Amino acid sequence: MEEKKRIIDSSFRYAVKRSLIHILPIFISILLVTLKWKGVHLGQELGNETWHTTYTLAALQIAAKVQELLVSSSLATIVFHILRDQLLNRDGLPLVLVSAGFTFTKLRQWCTRSIFRGTKSLSALLIRLVILACIFSMGLVNLVIGPASAVLILPRLSELPIWAPTFWLNGTSDDLWPTNLTLSHVGDLNTTANSPGSSGCTLPRGVANSLCVSSAYQKLKYVVDSAPDMFHHEWTFISRETNFERQLSLVEGDGSQYPETWVYSPHVATGYIQDQLWWDNTWFQNPKYDYSGRTSTVETKSPAARTTCLWQNITLNTTELEFPALSEFSVYEYDSRATVKVSPSLWTDDNETFVEPRVVRTLWIPQTDAQNIGSVTAGIIVMEHLQNSNATARSSLVCSVDARWVNTNTNQADGGSDIAITAQIDSEAQPSGGLSGYSFLPTSNSWSKITATDDWIQALLPTVPYLEPKLQLSQPASTLANILMSSNHNLIGNTTWPDGYIKRPYIFWEFVISTLFADGIARIGYAQQFNANVYVKGSDNTTTLCKPNPGSGEPAPPAICPGPPPNEVSYTSMSMQGSFQSVYAWRASATTDYLSIAVVLTYVCIALSHIAWTLIRRRSSGAWERLEDLLALAHSSQPDPSVLQNTCAGISLAKTMSQTVRIVATGYAAEGDEQVQMVFTDGDAGQGAVFSGVGVDERYGKVK
Repeated sequence: MEEKKRIIDSSFRYAVKRSLIHILPIFISILLVTLKWKGVHLGQELGNETWHTTYTLAALQIAAKVQELLVSSSLATIVFHILRDQLLNRDGLPLVLVSAGFTFTKLRQWCTRSIFRGTKSLSALLIRLVILACIFSMGLVNLVIGPASAVLILPRLSELPIWAPTFWLNGTSDDLWPTNLTLSHVGDLNTTANSPGSSGCTLPRGVANSLCVSSAYQKLKYVVDSAPDMFHHEWTFISRETNFERQLSLVEGDGSQYPETWVYSPHVATGYIQDQLWWDNTWFQNPKYDYSGRTSTVETKSPAARTTCLWQNITLNTTELEFPALSEFSVYEYDSRATVKVSPSLWTDDNETFVEPRVVRTLWIPQTDAQNIGSVTAGIIVMEHLQNSNATARSSLVCSVDARWVNTNTNQADGGSDIAITAQIDSEAQPSGGLSGYSFLPTSNSWSKITATDDWIQALLPTVPYLEPKLQLSQPASTLANILMSSNHNLIGNTTWPDGYIKRPYIFWEFVISTLFADGIARIGYAQQFNANVYVKGSDNTTTLCKPNPGSGEPAPPAICPGPPPNEVSYTSMSMQGSFQSVYAWRASATTDYLSIAVVLTYVCIALSHIAWTLIRRRSSGAWERLEDLLALAHSSQPDPSVLQNTCAGISLAKTMSQTVRIVATGYAAEGDEQVQMVFTDGDAGQGAVFSGVGVDERYGKVK
């Protein structure tokens, strides 16, 4: 036989007992938020074997579900407390809210007509609205706590920063990223000497020296010779330097709207030192990580060059050329052209323009004339071979070249058999249209315009012997002409624009020109890093055996010395971020992480507030938190036909659902017949009976 029970217990011990249901989910929630916020990296595998990771992730998913159930139980306890307090000590609740402790997670029911009508029927409307808001908010938290717990408890693959050294490039900012290119920027300060120790960067032999701006010639010509018909949109070009590799990237306009061809290249001097640090011992100090997943990033400036060409017939009497007029901050348009007057001597001074019919000729207009075109670094003329020895006109491309220094991240990462340095354009400089098929010029002067003297362009495109024996050419040609003659991309007569641009292989010619310019500019400052000490701060691989007189002797790998350099004014400070990729970690980085943290902290605040309220007030109860307990109370209460008539098969009227319900004590305590009942305050049942509030620490249980 059931014994009488306390409904309200005022003991502190019982209040603590009622609060214990919150402790575990609160602790787990705070732990998850702390791990996510501070950032804890677990490793590239969650165990010693790959299969350990699979089972660990599955176990954590189960743990997330357990946490969801714990939080749901905690929130349900709070909802029952609110409802029970209102039923016992206040003005009661509408019938629709009596079972809210079991159904508060079903948010759809709070939008029905019954709940609003029931709420408005309460005398203390403000209190009822607060109660409804509390129940709704806890139902919402309960709805999203599961996904939020899963987001926080499951580690994600992320980047793990390992070290962030500072290094110094030999040279000032003007030395490394000049905006006016002269003979002092061709690759060797001793540019014209014929001595064996000179790089000869102004001479034809400079194409074989990676320190010289013209050295892209042999690499690019090798690619064209290997596959003269090959050309892929948005392809990449790998350039192998002395002991590292770079990747040049092509961004091609679609022709019909954006007739520009861009090539951008990593800064060689930056990439050279970055590669030196790639093998630093600091990477390999933690055996927990697989070193095949490394990346390094350096913020620097890299060159980007765009080329746009127009077709034109040129004769010995041509005195006007129409160049594409490139705007500094907008994409090129076909009708935007600039007329440049040239002297006929431009063709006769070359001596070969109309002499050797099988040679492609390349010329450039004087820089004083190029400045009249617009945002242009150089004006290049590419003349196709003569159709025959008697021809008096040459089919030509008149090209505008625009080179800029661009804010980039140079990246190095493990992958494949080679580790190539790549350049990533600063995202803030790109418009919303992105790269492919669009001009990616910035809307401000964040990209520095580059100008070049005639001497520098001559060093970039030197005249070299044509190395293809089958043509048996008697005259040498520029490096650009040699590459174009190796390809099967021929110029044909002009057609209607813009269709002519799409159907003609002009893009290939533009790509070659942009590549030579971008690669050549990228090599500026490279020679200064040879035979020079590399000063690094934050490395465990430095040596005290630094060269007392850097810059003398034969080229050699640099010594890694503790930074900063003794003469810091003549150096440029750079920062590198070294990281491991694909490391499992608890770390807040995405929007979903911060939203999940907000949800979990909301629950923690609710639960802690309830614990404080319970311990301070000490009016605790666990009554009617099970559905069978509520059914027993309803069954033992006196029916009220005035309210519940015709409801045995269900309730359909909002009026019935809005009836106010209270739980009260009835009868006479002195006679021992007092019991607890659920009554309708506006009903006919119990009229004439004695009603009172449920007493603290009193025991109830008799059924009349």
